[in-house]
Amino acid sequence: SFGLTLVEWRAKLLSPEKVSIGAGSTLLLKGDLTGLVVESLTLEGALVVSVCAGATVTLKSVHAINEGWHLVELKEGEEAPEHLAIRGYKLHKRGQRELVFDKPGEYVVDDDNGWYQRCNLL
Repeated sequence: SFGLTLVEWRAKLLSPEKVSIGAGSTLLLKGDLTGLVVESLTLEGALVVSVCAGATVTLKSVHAINEGWHLVELKEGEEAPEHLAIRGYKLHKRGQRELVFDKPGEYVVDDDNGWYQRCNLL
């Protein structure tokens, strides 16, 4: 988990004032998040971050601006699987940025300086 308590979140979000998640945006964090730290994030849309066991990831400066994910109401009589019919809507993914760290190691993502670095391979 990214963090269950305020203390755990503070350890992961080093500068909360540098984290901006726009209304209607989606941040999906998957995998082993014990080594994930967010220094600066601007999100307007959807961002998916997948981290494998053994990966340490620092999001030094990440800007994810895209069309994002939207809930679309099902039309009257529209064919849909039962779980969607019960909800009355479906998820439409118009755009997203995806960061995948599928090999152990240390990673730093810095959009401000135009680099994505992998260092200290395990």
